[in-house]
Amino acid sequence: MEKIYDVVVIGAGPASSAFLCSVSDGLEIAVINKKASRKVCGGLLSSSAVRELSEMGLTAPESVKVSPKVEVIRTIDLRDGYTRYYPRDYINVDREKFDSWLMSVSAGKQDIFEGTCTGFEKVGENYLVRFLDSEGEKSLLCRSIVGGDGANSVIRRGISSEKKRKDMYIAIQQWFNASECVGHDGKNAFSCVFDNSVSDSYAWSFTKDDKIAFGGAFPKQNSRERFETEKKNLEKYGIIFGEPLTTEACNVVFSKSTQNFMLGLKNEKVYLIGEAAGLISPSSLEGISSALKSGYELGKIFAPEKSVFAEYTKKLRLLRLKLRFKRFKSFVLCSPLLRFFVMRSGIGSV
Repeated sequence: MEKIYDVVVIGAGPASSAFLCSVSDGLEIAVINKKASRKVCGGLLSSSAVRELSEMGLTAPESVKVSPKVEVIRTIDLRDGYTRYYPRDYINVDREKFDSWLMSVSAGKQDIFEGTCTGFEKVGENYLVRFLDSEGEKSLLCRSIVGGDGANSVIRRGISSEKKRKDMYIAIQQWFNASECVGHDGKNAFSCVFDNSVSDSYAWSFTKDDKIAFGGAFPKQNSRERFETEKKNLEKYGIIFGEPLTTEACNVVFSKSTQNFMLGLKNEKVYLIGEAAGLISPSSLEGISSALKSGYELGKIFAPEKSVFAEYTKKLRLLRLKLRFKRFKSFVLCSPLLRFFVMRSGIGSV
């Protein structure tokens, strides 16, 4: 008889790891983890992310941290020529090492399958989850599904009536040798760049040991051309990158109007966590803290024999309100005129 898992978790990022850390022991759990390139992410743990880790009884180990320390963020408005420095207190981490450490905390709780989830279907009272690995298509039978598979979630597409997500952008990022770059040392190690000529979102650069990354979120149309144009525009400010070591890209949620949350299916046992649920800050594109919060809260109340959708929705009410409020901040930052007045005033800068 085919094994029936209590839950199949799609993805092995912070949201999935938080779920595995908090879910009850003794359950039959499978994780389908897509082997992919490095996550397009700044790898900066905000105070909210640190607080969520603390709620889980965890502290990021020194082995996942990198230098330099984040003390200020240089903010550049290429449209109006303003540069300001804003104090920030983030922990600078190697994202791959951080994800691996977080997943290791729950090691032994689950069977891990390396592959790409392709979809699922209802089979009686259970669900059949399909995935592709190096040997071809396979499937797992389970009582519940947890989708922690990011912005381009297969699970979300399987339960959604939305034909096309309007809040989906392309995040593109390149890595460089720090020795070949100019304008990224000292207080300029971390930057946030606004350039409305190429995107109504923003770009970033950050330093991790001897490497520098530059990336940004761009509308899908001509996204690579927009990315290269923004790099060129930065040269006028003495910010120069060398030859790229790697280039990576992924979908990212950037909500300019309504925050399109989707936590799962009512009266069903299919749930979404992290960015798959739309839980990402519209003002900073920071999603680790929300990923940890959603995964942890779902894990604490999870029961394979019944739907906990209503309770899960209630648990995340304050988080959703917080993210909706940040939409106002995003509107101010991404509006050229309003941003001009904020940066000109120097409020909050050092």
